Amino acid sequence: MSESMKFSTDAKDIWEAPWPMDGLEALNNCPICGDSQRKNLYDGLVDNTFFCAPGKWSLWSCISCSVAYLDPRPSPATISLAYEKYYTHTKDNISQSSYEDLRKFRKLRRRLVNGYTNWRFGTKEENANALGVIIALLIPFVRKPIDNRYRNLPKRDKNGSRLLDLGCGNGTFLKTARNCGWDVVGVDPDPKAVREAQDNGFEVHHGSIDIFAGQKDLFDFICMSHVIEHLHDPIKTLADCHRILKPGGTIWIETPNIDSFGCQYFGINWRGLETPRHLVIQSSKSLAFSLKKSGFYAISWLRDKNVYRGMFKKSYEMSKDCSPNESLPLPIKFACRAYKAKYLGLFFVGRREFLIITARKPKT
Repeated sequence: MSESMKFSTDAKDIWEAPWPMDGLEALNNCPICGDSQRKNLYDGLVDNTFFCAPGKWSLWSCISCSVAYLDPRPSPATISLAYEKYYTHTKDNISQSSYEDLRKFRKLRRRLVNGYTNWRFGTKEENANALGVIIALLIPFVRKPIDNRYRNLPKRDKNGSRLLDLGCGNGTFLKTARNCGWDVVGVDPDPKAVREAQDNGFEVHHGSIDIFAGQKDLFDFICMSHVIEHLHDPIKTLADCHRILKPGGTIWIETPNIDSFGCQYFGINWRGLETPRHLVIQSSKSLAFSLKKSGFYAISWLRDKNVYRGMFKKSYEMSKDCSPNESLPLPIKFACRAYKAKYLGLFFVGRREFLIITARKPKT
């Protein structure tokens, strides 16, 4: 038995332990639209992702807006118990190998990508080929993953543009945005990640959006990558984002989709549930409603990342009582389902694995 399998089995003792009774809060009503009509999606959910949070949980779906939410759920005062082994602030794949270390074909690809990002996002990469602009514009499946990696940033204003990354972790995307010429600020609740980002020279604050209480019109662009599902009050946070955005500013959000094919296939073992850290899991309907309710307009759905095989593999591993980082081979049946979900997602926004959306604050 592998270490991760053994760890998963031992974690059953954690699941049987109750969450502190004085650390639970009941909702009864939808945290997005306030409706009390709902249906039960799953009972007995456990932390089969990080194996550190005690308790078993119920997930409900709002009849009106189709958002999914835990009820009861951990209170703000005790939610930190669910993050004791959280490790999502590690380095991601935005950092690149040095140009000199690449082979000939990869050097060409890097030059083409750099040519496009210099034109599209205002980077100043030296090894660049302008032919990349033409290729990217002509071939959407080449262009869109690059745009997504850069979170669909607009070109910064010549007079300077400010960006806020809520849930910035150790500042990986702050580095990307700064390379595009943006003045960047980050906020994160993890003190270790904040210290690392600060050590790398970024202005990063420990806490939440509440550090900007009483202020307005501060930023041109706000991004939240896999943050909104962790919030106790998403509507308040979106309203705060609206307040501190400058008129005409843009918000960018990426979050798991409760109506995805992956959730349909794997149910309680879908990696996107991540109980009990994911308190409110959006659908396309609920996320659009949330943004409109918070004052945003010009909502635009963007193509999600090519995460299907990875998400299906993690979910399959969880269905086998393993850690989602186990190295189990993905059976052909599930690989085919991942391939099917990927291409159906091109046409059905509401069934994509992740929802990626931008919206704007009115100019007046």
